[in-house]
Amino acid sequence: MLGDAKGLGEAGDWWGEAERWRRLLQQQPALAAAHNNQANALWLHDDPIAALAAAERAVQLDPSHPVAWRCLGNILQDLGRFEESVASFERSLRLSPDPGTAFNCSKALMGVGRLDAAYALAEQRLQTPGFNGYRPGPHWQGWAEAVHLTLADEQGFGDVIQHLRWAVPLLQAGHAVTLELAPALVSLATEGLAWVGGKLSVQPRQPTAPELPAAACHGPLLSLPDRLGGAPLSDACPYLKLTDGPGRQTAETRRQRPRIGLVWASGRYLDRHLLERDYRRKSLPERPLISLLNALALRPVELVNLQFGPDRQAPASIGSFAAVLPADADFLTAARWMLDLDLIISVDTASAHLAGALGCPVWMLLPWAAESRWQRQRHDSIWYPTMRLLRQPAHHDWYGLIQLLLAHLDVWLGETPAGLSPAAG
Repeated sequence: MLGDAKGLGEAGDWWGEAERWRRLLQQQPALAAAHNNQANALWLHDDPIAALAAAERAVQLDPSHPVAWRCLGNILQDLGRFEESVASFERSLRLSPDPGTAFNCSKALMGVGRLDAAYALAEQRLQTPGFNGYRPGPHWQGWAEAVHLTLADEQGFGDVIQHLRWAVPLLQAGHAVTLELAPALVSLATEGLAWVGGKLSVQPRQPTAPELPAAACHGPLLSLPDRLGGAPLSDACPYLKLTDGPGRQTAETRRQRPRIGLVWASGRYLDRHLLERDYRRKSLPERPLISLLNALALRPVELVNLQFGPDRQAPASIGSFAAVLPADADFLTAARWMLDLDLIISVDTASAHLAGALGCPVWMLLPWAAESRWQRQRHDSIWYPTMRLLRQPAHHDWYGLIQLLLAHLDVWLGETPAGLSPAAG
């Protein structure tokens, strides 16, 4: 039986795990399980290029095992080879239907723009053993006739902000909608969706979900695209609308220097290997961050620190910010600050989704192996019209991305009329 990532690298030393399997393969080069485990370890080490050869060898040696094809699909997805990734996942699913594999395949489908198929297949995640949705199934009972809908979040802050757009057509159609969200999102959704009107209630998630009436229709917020159609609804942006934030600058002050918000670290989730890998892949390491901050300090801009969480303290070797988001800020506070800025520069994290949902100009710094929702080689986003995508030129090449960013910024500064907020593009 082929192995899988589970049980490997308990201490997170995925390079060491890959080396262990490499040494074994020197003695048993035809052992398919060892090739697959080496590929998984290299993939979790965030080295998809090296992982590819091991994964391809595994399926050559044992083309009948679904785990090997799933591993190859994951690696191909990281490489942006989404069509081949879909084919690998589909091969795995033909050999053994698995909800986790189906969910991974849905992400690859999103990469090639097959949104309806992606969202339909993503629903199989609800069948994954141990799925930790806030409300257990069965979901969507009585959907066709339901007047009141209860929608719970289930994944990261960015996913929730991205999917709040689908609450708008429900409210406009006359449904009463209750959103059950993480506390940090409650005030944002309450005020940001108030412009729609209708019957909206936003409740913070509790340690245990309160009981609903027996006939209540409920389901995960992230399932709405499948229920309502997979189109991104980008023409509805901004779908979060707020009044101006407090302390908004006067026009005279704004003519001095553009104010730019900066977010350099993704959500710091280190309790699971994949989440830790995503955090390290998406976040600016300290040395490139210092390089960026020093370069920005030489330009006629005012920098605003919009960073959340434990990474909010910038390296001490750079100058001060014009303003720093309070440590206790929630997403509504961050949104108000964003409305007072000329541009937001952010890594791939919830703040970038927030800026896009508000219709703010935002440039997102993407790793070379970017998430499939941003598709491939695009510099615009199908989700947010005011977002520009800037991508690493090569794997782990943060310095190359910083040079690209600065080149765009210098053009932007030269084209920005005094006192005006420029567009993202």
